[in-house]
Amino acid sequence: VFTAAHELGHIWDAYSKVKSRFSEIDEYAIEASKEDGEEEPPEEFVSNKFAAQLLMPHEQFTDAVNDALKELDYNGRSISKVNLLRLIASLMDTFLVDYKAVTRRLKEIGRMSLEVFAVMKKYEGEPEFRATFDSILKEGGHKRLNQRTEDNKNISNLTDYIRKAEKSGCELFSTITTL
Repeated sequence: VFTAAHELGHIWDAYSKVKSRFSEIDEYAIEASKEDGEEEPPEEFVSNKFAAQLLMPHEQFTDAVNDALKELDYNGRSISKVNLLRLIASLMDTFLVDYKAVTRRLKEIGRMSLEVFAVMKKYEGEPEFRATFDSILKEGGHKRLNQRTEDNKNISNLTDYIRKAEKSGCELFSTITTL
């Protein structure tokens, strides 16, 4: 889902819309992507931001974080590694996005420090980490994440549907064009 939203950002040329209002976007994007440990072109950075805002709007994401933390009996000071993984799994399930999208969004809204983000990124591919995270996904009953979809499912004529929505004045499309 995140990839589709990211590509939609390219289709709608979100980068040009942002650049027309924020001329320093290139420098900002380069610095911010380096902070994430990735050096991505500004167009990719903007499309990632676009997808994050579309799929995990700030207010709804923050509310979901707070709700999940209440369920985990978060004390407001520190969170165990296992509970942090439980939080991430819960948010992945809620917003139907991947691990990377959730951890980036947590960092963006100030709920995960840059240091913790770097550690999480470093260990996400390790076998022990994967095993722990997979067991958390199973224990948490994250049904939406565990359901497999058939391969090769797609929407035929997606471009036509997007153009029809744009022409009909779909509220989402008009909101996005005001980036």
